[in-house]
Amino acid sequence: MHRLTLTLRPKNGTFPVPFSTGPQVYSGLLSVLDAVDEELAQTIHDDPFSSLVNSGLQGHFDPHGVEHDYHQLLLDKPYRLHLGITHPSDDELFEALVRAFVIEDRCLPLAHGELSVESVQSDSTTPNELLNHASELVDGGAAGVRFQFISPTCYQRYGNVWDVYPDRTELFPHLADRWNAMVTSEDLEITPTAEAVGRELYTDVDTGAYDIHSVVVHRWKRNSAESEGQTAATDGGEPSNAKQCQGFVGSWSYRFKQASTATKHAVVLLGLFAEYAGVGRHNARGAGTVQTDIIGVDGS
Repeated sequence: MHRLTLTLRPKNGTFPVPFSTGPQVYSGLLSVLDAVDEELAQTIHDDPFSSLVNSGLQGHFDPHGVEHDYHQLLLDKPYRLHLGITHPSDDELFEALVRAFVIEDRCLPLAHGELSVESVQSDSTTPNELLNHASELVDGGAAGVRFQFISPTCYQRYGNVWDVYPDRTELFPHLADRWNAMVTSEDLEITPTAEAVGRELYTDVDTGAYDIHSVVVHRWKRNSAESEGQTAATDGGEPSNAKQCQGFVGSWSYRFKQASTATKHAVVLLGLFAEYAGVGRHNARGAGTVQTDIIGVDGS
């Protein structure tokens, strides 16, 4: 498993980006990967799971965009892009991204311009290492976990109905399913039940940071023929349609309440794992990126 944080700036002057930058960033990443490893780029694109987590651009924007649902990048402000990798070919994907952005000094192409990469920070671990780290944190007095949902997080309950907050009885079993799908040994699987999580955790929300809004996870043109001969990363045409999902952002704490050792280990492990794997749906297209603090250990 790997995490990357890219610091970026507009290369040749400011340009507009949509409010939901995730789809353009995803297309740009595939374009960069295609130039480095065409087969790997196709594998990532075809993967049915959100094995690449993409936060979209994080930073300050000029609200006066040139088009509806667009705003402008600022020249004097950096932008950050958080990527998580839990793909079965995660080492190959990590190495391809490092090669592209660090060794070959490639830019990230978007629809109306390019972003140069000023710096890249990385962090890597394995399932066994993460399990051991979680055990150390529990032994060190971990009292719970705090999730900062930094990009809109989308939970689809049924049909077109989306949850507006991260219920603990759904959040941790969902992350456990994602963890169990990734690990290669049954010995590493964990199975926290909704009943145990509901009974042994209580939730504390920062109401001042909480917000809900829609996020665009896919755009397409009315006439697909207009796009012929253009890549997804450089297509600057006006999209006439978009798929939107409802998401939430904010800070939620999940604190232990007479929790068993097994529940503590599972919750801390899944909190750490969420930074690599994301939460909810459409992680590759800008939804569900989180940052985690361990309460009682990380100064929380």
